[in-house]
Parts: sequence; C-alpha cells; structure tokens
Amino acid sequence: MTVTAAPAPSIAATILVPQDRVPRQPLGPWAAELARRTAEVLRGVRGTHALAGELAGIGNQAALIAASRGDAAVAWRLTERQLWWHGRQARRARDPGVAAWALQPWVNLGRLEALAGRWREALARFSGLGTYEMTDTVQLGCVRLHGPAWRTLTRSREQFLRFLETVYVTDTLKALLLNRQWDRVPAFAAPFADGEQRWICEEACVVAQCRAGAPRTAAARAGIAARQAQGWTRAVLRLRAAEAHACADEPQAAREILVRMARVVREVSVEQLANPSLAPVTARMAAAAQEAGLMEDAYALAGRVLQGARAARDECMQIDMLRLLADAAPERERETWAAALEAAEGTTEYARYRRGDPPSNPVISELYERLEALFSN
Repeated sequence: MTVTAAPAPSIAATILVPQDRVPRQPLGPWAAELARRTAEVLRGVRGTHALAGELAGIGNQAALIAASRGDAAVAWRLTERQLWWHGRQARRARDPGVAAWALQPWVNLGRLEALAGRWREALARFSGLGTYEMTDTVQLGCVRLHGPAWRTLTRSREQFLRFLETVYVTDTLKALLLNRQWDRVPAFAAPFADGEQRWICEEACVVAQCRAGAPRTAAARAGIAARQAQGWTRAVLRLRAAEAHACADEPQAAREILVRMARVVREVSVEQLANPSLAPVTARMAAAAQEAGLMEDAYALAGRVLQGARAARDECMQIDMLRLLADAAPERERETWAAALEAAEGTTEYARYRRGDPPSNPVISELYERLEALFSN
C-alpha cells in the first residue's frame, strides 16, 4: 500500500445510493439520434396517447442535452413548453392519461431551479407531488394530473404513490445538498427514516452532518447504517464513512475502509462497471482513494471505472477518470493520460468540462428548433 501526497479530503455533496441514471453520452451524436427518432415518430406514430409517450422521452433528453451543454434558457423553454403541450393534448384528446407525461417535465423544471440556486422554488415544486395520495390530484402548473392518470406510468396506484414519494424525497435532498442547506436536511429526512427512502435519507444526513462541521458524528452514523444495509447501498455508506473519517483528520480509519473496498471493486466485471447507476459510486471511490493518498488503489480503480465508462459511452465519467489518472498514475504513464485528457476536453460539449462558450452545432440547434415548434402547437 503506497501513501503519497494527495488533494484535501472531502465528502461529495450529492446522492450516491444507486438510482436510475442516463449515461452522459457525447452530446452531438446523442442529439442526432434524438432528431432521427423524432422524424421517425412523426412519420409512423398515430394517436395522441402514443405520440405523447414517444415525444415525452425525446423532449426530456433534449432538455438534458441543453442543460448539460450550458444552454440553460433553452433547457427551461423546452421543458416548460413540453409541459404545456402535454396538458393541451390531454384536453384536446379528452384523455387525462396524456397529462401524466407532464410529470417528468415538472420535476425537471425543479431540477433546473435547484441548479440555478433557486432552491426554495424547487422545493415548493417538489412538495406538490404529495397531494395525490389524499386528493387523487397533482397540480403541475397549468396541467392537472388526476384520477386514474397513473395508469400511463405505473401498473398500480400504490406503485405510482411510491414513485411520487421517491421523486419528492430524492430531489428535495439533492436540491438541499446542492445548495448547501446542511441544517435543513435532517428535519426534512426525519419523517422518511423508517420507510423505503431510508438509505437515501441516511446518506444525505451523513453528508450534511459532515459538511456542517461534525465529521466524527457523520462517520459514526455512516458506520452504523452500513452494518444494517446490503449490496451497493452498504458500499455507499461505507464510502461515506471513509470520507467523513478523512474530513475528521482520521486518515488511517479512512484508508482501512478504502483499501478493503478497492480490493472488492477491482474484481467487479466491466459489464457491471458500465451500469450508469453504479458509475458515480465507483468513480467517487477512486477519487476518495486519491484524497487518502492511496495512489495505487486510486490508479487501479480509475482505470477500471474508465473501462466501464467507455463501454457505456459516458463521456463525463471518462473525463473525470482521465483527470484522476493524469494525476495518480505512475510517473511514466502520466504524459499519456494527460494527452488523452486534453483530447477529450478539447472535443467535449459538456459545459462542466469546456472552456469558453459552446461551439456552434447545427444538429443540436436543429433539434432544439424542431422540438420547440412541436411543443408550441
């Protein structure tokens, strides 16, 4: 085990417990595929309900591309127009089930608000999801989701209620952590501590406690929770314990946890590492190992995560791992990794890695224009 100089320890202010996640593919080809699918849908799909369902997925992904590219105003406009379009189509077709497709754009508007620092508005938007259980209605701005509209999205009303709770709890906690509202996290999480969202709430509370200045308390809490959890959730909580120990200036405790975890993850198949829901966990393990000075483990983990990211065509994860490898690799390899990183950063359209304004991309611009026109009708 080699311990060398490393970046300052930290705890990632996000949720790592595995959830559905879309791999962050290169934005140009992704947009081109969405444009192809849009044309195909408009040629071949008949019936308002089927058309709304197809365009819902395309519109949500297009807005994600816009947000990822740094086109925040476009992302908001696309999402808002899509929301209104689903409401109009539901009224025109007299099919309340069509309005259910407006739920994801409504949530996405809240996510955009959280990203922009408008966390109070985001929380107010998410809180409205809880009305369905009592009233059979969710008001999504000008769109009303009511009665049996859940049949569009889930197999049962109970499953729909679980979905709404998952979104409400998870997105509220993400918004609070993103906007550094550490003191608000425990109070929000408390009512859900014994339910299906228990582990997400536990993780958020550990992060909030550590960030609020109580890393030893956070480490102890994560350790207790990890012993009760299973699978990848347990791995996340053990990782959080290691991060908190490092922040508490207890490096040896952090290293002992990370060395054991690295040994296991290095044996995980590339197919599993390509799972976009697990990639944030394994990537954070690699970064935490680097912060703990475990350069050999960080190097090995980053290489494995990079393999998975390449298999999934996840451009963001590839760049993150190339950055780590350019710093943590053996001296003789660093120049090679640095060159690969420079090439990846030089072609990316993701705003978080790009320097300067986004380059003009007619494929993406055409996709924006086509969908804005569709959702304006």
